[in-house]
Amino acid sequence: RRQEINIILDLYGIRVLEAKDGEETVYLTVRERPDLVLLNSHLPCLDGFEAVRLIRNIRAFDEMPIVFFSDETERIYRKRAFDVGGN
Repeated sequence: RRQEINIILDLYGIRVLEAKDGEETVYLTVRERPDLVLLNSHLPCLDGFEAVRLIRNIRAFDEMPIVFFSDETERIYRKRAFDVGGN
């Protein structure tokens, strides 16, 4: 799925940065200041929920769109994604 998303974004000329885990997601977000963060909750080292919580604790990223993508369909998953600051 990630590869397909990268191909589509590349077709539109959108530069994609990939992180290997939640810690790197936070690091790259702070360093590169992307226009959008796409992530899954199931990341190694630091899950996506915790990564978003850390990103949202940085005032400069209050308005940055952060979108979770996943096969999870349960309401509790969606609620948790919004509760930590996902859009």
